[in-house]
Amino acid sequence: MDGEGKRTRFAFLSRRQSAAVLVLTLLAVGWSLFVAATQPTLIKKQQEHRRTGQRRSDADFYKTIVERVGAGENYYAALAEEFSEWDEPAASIFNWRLPLYAWFFGKLPDPRWGQVILAILPLTAVVLAFKVAERDLGAPATFFTLFLAGPFAWLAFEGICLFTELWAGILITLSVLSYALDRPWPGVGTGLAALFVRELVLPYCLLCLVFAFVGKKRREVLVWLIGFACFAAFYIWHAHQVAGHRAAPGGFQPGGWVRFGGWAFIIGTSRMGNIFLIDQPMLAAGLLPLSLLGLVSWPGVLGERGSLTCLGYMSAFTIVGQPYNAYWGLLYSPLLALGLAAAPSAIRDLFHGLRAGDKNPSSS
Repeated sequence: MDGEGKRTRFAFLSRRQSAAVLVLTLLAVGWSLFVAATQPTLIKKQQEHRRTGQRRSDADFYKTIVERVGAGENYYAALAEEFSEWDEPAASIFNWRLPLYAWFFGKLPDPRWGQVILAILPLTAVVLAFKVAERDLGAPATFFTLFLAGPFAWLAFEGICLFTELWAGILITLSVLSYALDRPWPGVGTGLAALFVRELVLPYCLLCLVFAFVGKKRREVLVWLIGFACFAAFYIWHAHQVAGHRAAPGGFQPGGWVRFGGWAFIIGTSRMGNIFLIDQPMLAAGLLPLSLLGLVSWPGVLGERGSLTCLGYMSAFTIVGQPYNAYWGLLYSPLLALGLAAAPSAIRDLFHGLRAGDKNPSSS
């Protein structure tokens, strides 16, 4: 079937339904632009430390940890000392990143080797996205999968490549694409790998478990449960290590993580998740509803898992997240890029629905 014969979920809407979706989309774009124009959507963490006179970033912090681990120091001891040195809050276990990133990059002759080695993951994601788009939507969605360059381009930066959210987001994307191509075991494997990189991936993994349970895939359910058990053991060990070093530094996270940042924070996370939008708040705000539109319209597994994943994280982040936690957008921004790739096809089908009247296209 050629690209012209491939349709989004919106191709089967009536005229009234198509009109409603278009109106809601326009209202969402308008609201998003209004929020971006009237509220700050990205706040740099350095502003929290003006009193110290220091000029540093999270990337500098992670680079320091990797260097110390590479020099043979214990990860948790090095982290405790750096928390104290940089006056970072460390009373909560959630301030202590899981150690895999430091072990991996720190044990290489040069951390930049890690960038090269791990580059295979986003390249694989682009190939899989091309296949899924060609199968499900055809042109122009196949070409527009190049939008993944925006979220994945952060890999080129030596500091940002140490953010665990970046690798977790790439692995989540690989998992969703694997399921979309009916390859559940790579989907399970990359999903669990993402969880061991960053505990914030747990909601996505639980979503996959629900899909497996509803689909009566007993073997997959069993593998997910075994994976959760292994992660629980790993996290308990991690918590024990943290408890042994936590007495040295810092206080609690100022204000806590429950901040009700709302849609402004969501725009900030989408900006941070795409290198080409980081300095374009209005463009990011306008594209965000269109990306969700495209993702919801995508037929099949990718649309289901991708849209539920994005909407789940975005709903949570309207409530949870410090203003400078916008880099959490790295977790789900590749899926938004796929949604943006599908947006032209979705809009095309909505306008076809307006012209076709109340006929159901499936009957033609």
